[in-house]
Amino acid sequence: MRKHLSVLGLAARGAVGRILLITVLTAALAGALLYLVPAQTPSQSTIYPDGEVVETYTPSDYCYLPSRTGATVVCAVGLAGVMAVLSLNGCGYGAKTDLTMRRLRIGEGAANLWWMALNAVCLLFYWAGKAHDEASVMMAHFDVVPVEEENWKKPPFEGIIEDGVLWGRGTLDTKVTFNGVLTAADHLIAEGFQPEQDVYFAFSGQEEINGPGAVNIVHRFQEHNINIQLVVDEGGAVVEDVFPGVKQPCALIGIAEKGMMNLEYSVSSAGGHASAPKPHTPVGVLADACCKVENHPFTMHITAPAAKMFDTLGRHSTFLYRMIFANLWLFGGVLDNLCKKQGGELNALMRTTVAFTQMQGSKASNVIPPSASMVSNMRLNPADTMESAMEYIRGVIGNDAVKLRCVEGMNPSPISETDCPAWDKVASAVAGTWQGSLVSPYLMVQCSDSRHYGPVSNHVYRFSAMDLTAEERSTIHGNNERIRTEVIGRAVEFYIRLMSQC
Repeated sequence: MRKHLSVLGLAARGAVGRILLITVLTAALAGALLYLVPAQTPSQSTIYPDGEVVETYTPSDYCYLPSRTGATVVCAVGLAGVMAVLSLNGCGYGAKTDLTMRRLRIGEGAANLWWMALNAVCLLFYWAGKAHDEASVMMAHFDVVPVEEENWKKPPFEGIIEDGVLWGRGTLDTKVTFNGVLTAADHLIAEGFQPEQDVYFAFSGQEEINGPGAVNIVHRFQEHNINIQLVVDEGGAVVEDVFPGVKQPCALIGIAEKGMMNLEYSVSSAGGHASAPKPHTPVGVLADACCKVENHPFTMHITAPAAKMFDTLGRHSTFLYRMIFANLWLFGGVLDNLCKKQGGELNALMRTTVAFTQMQGSKASNVIPPSASMVSNMRLNPADTMESAMEYIRGVIGNDAVKLRCVEGMNPSPISETDCPAWDKVASAVAGTWQGSLVSPYLMVQCSDSRHYGPVSNHVYRFSAMDLTAEERSTIHGNNERIRTEVIGRAVEFYIRLMSQC
């Protein structure tokens, strides 16, 4: 408790000016409502034979605010403002703060696990190690995507366990890893374990909407010059039947993730009545552009993560696939055509992908729209950038009437090393937990908060500590998300093994 109060005191000290200002303004406004605003008084009282008294007011009386209620609301808003300042301010900076934080680290020894609020949507826990020069970071996010409850077999937010299965939104993305990290830490602390180096637990609450939580945590690490040697976040899992010709379970650890860009395509015209259209309406021009892009996929680029996966898993495939993956210089065209026809995850590993997701035009069926637009979601291969991808799209469309605008996006993440102690720690923890699985690097095709850690570490690994069936994986961001309870136990085992090496 003393430690928590110390951290809260640091936050208050760093924001004393703003807190005093909020307090003064709140007191002034509440006092004005209580003492300066006239209270309502009845203009007339009527006493009925049964003793009932009915008071009436003139219309002018209602121009006054209910003073006491208004003052209460003001005080509540003021208190909320103070709490927001404390939360958003974090612990402040400066020499005194650094001294206090160092003192806190020493105070509890091996079991020193404390909390500090960096802002309203992220949490950072610190576990002091014997040394402080090579820290590890265990990540997860605790927010979830929305649901359509009518399409669920079980209530999505009640955490129902039935027949050894836990149902609920977020069970896979990423409540299992979030709780697995903390449960493993509790277990090790109870045993008296102290890590060799500092361990941080970094949790964000707006990962699903690209919120600022992880960014703020990384800024904290940069401000305090904390050397991060290992980062583990969500990503790959232990899966089966995902790699051609491989029958063994594959534990896929992401060493990089693709970039993302939402690209808007727009066409303008004079509009008009639909009874006399020109040869091509804005919607027609966009439809043509859409078909051109889909019919001309990006060039295949086998980047380092994909090459390492092919080399690792290809050795355990059938003879035909071993020949293909071992001689891509010769059979690369065959693999490329196979991927383009089938689409899916293997194709996504090989190239930048484009998925058209939105289109809008006229609000009436008999009106040619003065403008129309559509949006594609693109996942960028590490060989591409947002700029190069836009140029490729522009060249494929070949029509200056189609204007392109990047709505939002980010370039691919840096590629992490695999020939290093950090990789060995993660790989050994995976192999020890899921014995018999093939541990392999891969390219993560989705986005995660771990992409923000590139500036502070070149050992960022993406692994969701779960063995998942194809059906279970399909429920991520979908209906009826669920996980077998036995899988939860193995997630805890993985984090215990991993943190025991930190």
